[in-house]
Parts: sequence; C-alpha cells; structure tokens
Amino acid sequence: MAEARGTGPRVTTSVVAALQTGAVGPEGLLGWEDEIRASVTVPGPETRALAGLSARTGASLVVGVIERDGSTLYSTVVFLDPSLGLVGKHRKLVPTARERLVWGRGDSSTLPAIPTAAGLAGAAICWENHMPLLRAAMYAKGVELWCAPTADDRDVWQASMRHIADEGRCFVISAKSWPVH
Repeated sequence: MAEARGTGPRVTTSVVAALQTGAVGPEGLLGWEDEIRASVTVPGPETRALAGLSARTGASLVVGVIERDGSTLYSTVVFLDPSLGLVGKHRKLVPTARERLVWGRGDSSTLPAIPTAAGLAGAAICWENHMPLLRAAMYAKGVELWCAPTADDRDVWQASMRHIADEGRCFVISAKSWPVH
C-alpha cells in the first residue's frame, strides 16, 4: 500500500477478512473461537488505522473484515476515504456454506454506493456476486467500481467478474484470499 501514492484517483480492494491473518484459507474458515478473537468493531481502532493508511496513501480503500456487533459476527466490507475516513460498510447478506455456522446475515441497509475520486464504488462479498437481485440493486445505484473480495479460486470466478463488468457497465476490482496453486 505504501507504494500506492501517486497521481490520479486510486481505489483498492482487499480480500475477504483481510485483517485476520489466516481467517480464510485453503482449508476454509478458522474455528469460531479464532474468528471471535480476530473480529473487529466498526467503527473501532482497526478502522481508524485503516483510515490513517487511506489518508497517507491518498487511496480509497475497500477492505474485508470480520465485524463483531454485540455477540454476532459478520463478513463485512468497510469503505475508507482519504479525507473522510470510514464512510460506509456492507455486511454480507447471506453467509455461504460453513460461514452460516459462524456469521450473521446482513441486510440491504448496508448496501452502499460510495463516492470516490475514481467513481461510485460498491461491493459484493464472494458468493453475493452470483445474486442477480443484489447486482440489479447495485446497478440501479449507478455503481461504476464493483469491488469483489472473494475466497473463490475456481475458473468460473473470472468469468463471473467479466460478466458483471459487462452486465453492469462498470469496472471490477476483485481480490482473492489465498494464493492459487
């Protein structure tokens, strides 16, 4: 990230649960106790640190975290602006597969379209990218930058990202949680 400073508008997206080392990996999710320990509050010290990084680099950041709200964990994306800090968040609407054992459901109240210097940004987390009504809702908001953190390493993921770029007439930025072997 430190090298990101330069000229022109910049937006970067991270992987799912970026702040939690090893939270998602080739074998899947950590145990629920590890996820609780790795979770963050939004807003909180971790989002303030990310806001500082955004300010130092001049880049808008879209970062995946495991959010803790009371006793519930969420797969969440936070949006950080270089001048304003934390400007929004999106909680994954429906946890996928094993995630349902640990993470709560989000709702459409956290489905923002966030202005950035590079355009209007939105995010869909992993399997949400395969939800036609979510995509339609984001397209209706005029999203120009589609951020897609994922744990999916299948070939079909690239096809899905190309489809979203074409269908939504938007740029797509996707980041994967672990190296493809």
